[in-house]
Amino acid sequence: MLYLGLLYAAIPHGFGRHNFYLSIDDRIEGGRLIQLSYFPWVWGVALGKIGSAAVFLSIFKTTLPWVRGFLWVVIAVQGFCALAFTIIMLVQCRPIEASWDPRVPRASCWELNIFHASLYSLGAITVATDFIFAALPSKLLIPTLLGPARKITIIIILSCGVLFSSFTIVKLTYVNRLQFCETGDQLFKTVDVAIWSVAEMLSGIITTCIPGIFTKVNSLLYPSTPGVGSGNSLGHINIDDPGAEFGSSLINLPSKQSDIETAGTPSER
Repeated sequence: MLYLGLLYAAIPHGFGRHNFYLSIDDRIEGGRLIQLSYFPWVWGVALGKIGSAAVFLSIFKTTLPWVRGFLWVVIAVQGFCALAFTIIMLVQCRPIEASWDPRVPRASCWELNIFHASLYSLGAITVATDFIFAALPSKLLIPTLLGPARKITIIIILSCGVLFSSFTIVKLTYVNRLQFCETGDQLFKTVDVAIWSVAEMLSGIITTCIPGIFTKVNSLLYPSTPGVGSGNSLGHINIDDPGAEFGSSLINLPSKQSDIETAGTPSER
């Protein structure tokens, strides 16, 4: 919300317009708001990925230590990248006001390719994380499911993570247009990156909620199936135990109609 609020506040000051049509005061204030918006954006994206990793940590709580170790590495990398980008934004221009105010005397800024490289690196790590989060449950859970309906349901839900990574990829195609205030049309050339950054950040929130969708899908598709849609939590997954109850109640769905008929209704049992 803070990121969106800063972008919205920059609109009256010329966000999306060419410098030629703006006063110097609007250019400075709009540039300041755009520069400030990078901070909630980078932490919003990082916390979204960290939240997804935390969900998987709760699923693989007692088993698969290599998976848990890997997820902790993902959390550490996301936190480090967000912190590194924050530091870059703070020190790329000295004084920092030179990032949006071309009138600052004796100012010095890093080359733009350093700023661009930081965004490309952050985007690459974000895309890799999305693919990992999509592939990890698929690799570990789908082979254990017998019914094709269950496999298709999980594949569709997890593929959303891969789809959302395309937002980051599209955003990266516009990164080379970003400029500091003294080098050109900052407020106009930031628009495309801002649009896809909003989609990227919001998709991270949705991705974090994907595991919780499993139980809701169960209750909608199989409302009368015993043990399904009864509020089961994600629980813990034990791949080593074939008889274990897996993390999502989707795994407990009947793989064929005969299973439902055998199970019967509570009154019949």
